[in-house]
Amino acid sequence: MRYLVLALVALSLISCNRDPNYLKQKYLQSGIKYYDGSRYKEASIMFRKSIEADRKFGPAYYHLALTYLKQGTVANAVPALRRSHELLKPGTEDADDTDLKLSEIIIIAAQAQQNNEGLLKEVQQMVDGLLKRNPNGWQGHKLSGDLAMLATARLYRAGQVEDAKKQIGTAISEYRLAMTAKPGDPVITLALGRTLVVDGEAAEAETLFKSMVQKDKTNLNGYYELYRVYLGQRKIPEAESILKSAIQNNPKDPQLRLTLAQFYFGTNKRTELIALLNQMRGDLKQFPDAYFQSGDFFLRVNSVDEAIKQYEEGIQKDPSRKNTYLKHEIEAYVRTGKTNLAYDKNELILKNDPKDPEARGLRATFMLDRGDINTAMGELQSVVTAKPNNFVARFNLGRAHFARGEYEQARQEFDAAIQLRPDYLPARLAQIQVAMLRGNNDAALH
Repeated sequence: MRYLVLALVALSLISCNRDPNYLKQKYLQSGIKYYDGSRYKEASIMFRKSIEADRKFGPAYYHLALTYLKQGTVANAVPALRRSHELLKPGTEDADDTDLKLSEIIIIAAQAQQNNEGLLKEVQQMVDGLLKRNPNGWQGHKLSGDLAMLATARLYRAGQVEDAKKQIGTAISEYRLAMTAKPGDPVITLALGRTLVVDGEAAEAETLFKSMVQKDKTNLNGYYELYRVYLGQRKIPEAESILKSAIQNNPKDPQLRLTLAQFYFGTNKRTELIALLNQMRGDLKQFPDAYFQSGDFFLRVNSVDEAIKQYEEGIQKDPSRKNTYLKHEIEAYVRTGKTNLAYDKNELILKNDPKDPEARGLRATFMLDRGDINTAMGELQSVVTAKPNNFVARFNLGRAHFARGEYEQARQEFDAAIQLRPDYLPARLAQIQVAMLRGNNDAALH
């Protein structure tokens, strides 16, 4: 009898291990544990296994989307959020959060598109659903404020100033309702404060931003917004003071120090500027990229010689990253038209690492500029094979085809470059040239 009981228990365990309902919950809970422990790669695997057990299991899609967002892969999060929206029961906490996050992403995408009516309609439907289920819910009112601000920008661009002001009023009202439902929320506070600044109500915005940093001294957004308010009002001492306060409370954040450096540059406080950068370079343990950051800073303000000096000092202090410093120097020389010096630095990189794909691609670019088309093409094809996502190499390979009159192959490479980097203007201009040469004026106009 004892053996029969043991056999039945073992059989039930085997059955459980094969039951999709058991498996999906098991993988979901494992994924949540990994997620809570910031082990997002493992969490993603578990959530996908949960989905494999049940393709209509909404919670797994929701948590997978959260994981993608934590990893910064928004493009992967969107399909998971859409499935979560379809499968989760409306009105639940996870469903409302799904609608909020999906709508926020769509609104950001809509800002970059002129014909965005379809996207806005999709968001409005989710907002209507949120407010219908919970008229006082903060998510619906927060999103309504976001939509009103999106409409404000569109109306201002169209010159419809009065209508734009009405939309600002709507946005402020909606954000206030959201704040009433969720007092002190940093995201809503930030949105309301920024909108008040646009409306000319800087004093109230300042109060809101101060409340943010008083509540959470690590909230960098609050400091930056206060800094912008003070700059806008020409309150120079207050602007400097708030950045110093932010640094004191967040001593390991390099961007705050670089913002203060930019402030010192703009206010002609060179002594303070140099002291600040020296402090960062003197503590490479806490600021390992200090020489890069100092060099890049001087490059942004067109102090090229000073930028080169920083990179060279970086090579001496941090020789393990010599090639990376040299690449920054190349950028500086290219910007100032000193292509011969850029070429020499690139050859140094190839001497250190003959297989470096970026350096090989740049060497091929120099060859193109010198008219050595065939050699450049061979080099570029090798680079693209090794690094298919290198949009600059694809663009230059298209240039090589173009120089040889191979316009269809050139178009394909320009298209590939734009797919990888939609805002890469040289490739778009090259597309126009190809289309016009082939007599396709409609494509060129598009």
